Amino acid sequence: MSENGKHLVVYLPQNNIQQQTTWLKGSSHETGTAYIILNLKKGDQVDVKSSGSFTIHKCSLLGDLLEMAMKHKSPECSLLGDLLEMSMKQKSPDKGCQCLSRTTIPAFQSMLTQPQTPGNNGVIKFDKVIINTRNGYNPTTGVFTAPVAGVYQFSYTVMSQDGKHLVVYLSHNNIRQQTTWLKGSSHETGTANIILNLKKGDQVAVKSLGSFSINTVKNYPYSWFSGYLIA
Repeated sequence: MSENGKHLVVYLPQNNIQQQTTWLKGSSHETGTAYIILNLKKGDQVDVKSSGSFTIHKCSLLGDLLEMAMKHKSPECSLLGDLLEMSMKQKSPDKGCQCLSRTTIPAFQSMLTQPQTPGNNGVIKFDKVIINTRNGYNPTTGVFTAPVAGVYQFSYTVMSQDGKHLVVYLSHNNIRQQTTWLKGSSHETGTANIILNLKKGDQVAVKSLGSFSINTVKNYPYSWFSGYLIA
């Protein structure tokens, strides 16, 4: 969260290499959300850093809930605590883990390295691929094609041009599923998440709803698209 009336730029690095950037314009207190999929080796390091001398406003609700859940096993917080414990434990092969491996589960993350104006209903081509397990995402077309049937989660973030509004949507087999609208008082970012039940061969993409320009900077990837199989 930004300080009231102050803008804020933060980014997520992997091994000190910038992967994703969030920009808040600072007209008031603002919050930004980012999602990223990374394929890590043992010992790789990931954190969140400030891209300048900015102040991050404290927002401790989630931290307080996590701390309460881990310290107390009261009925009010036992569910969250149990979920945390389950998520921290690893199932060994002899216990019959049914999870897909990182080499077989479809997952992709791709970023925009230069501004695009794809035209009305044109696909935004997020051209810098970070991860593309099972090769479902095509950076040339900007389209993800499901290699296997299942339930997928998709996320995208887009940034508008300075002073220009922007409308984009997520398309499933050319049917609009979800729309993001940015009013364009300055550079603005919008993030959306959606869960879809896909058949093998179904196609998902992010499209422009009008002749708008999607902004980004080569070394500061403000706009990106990701998805992965969850069930």
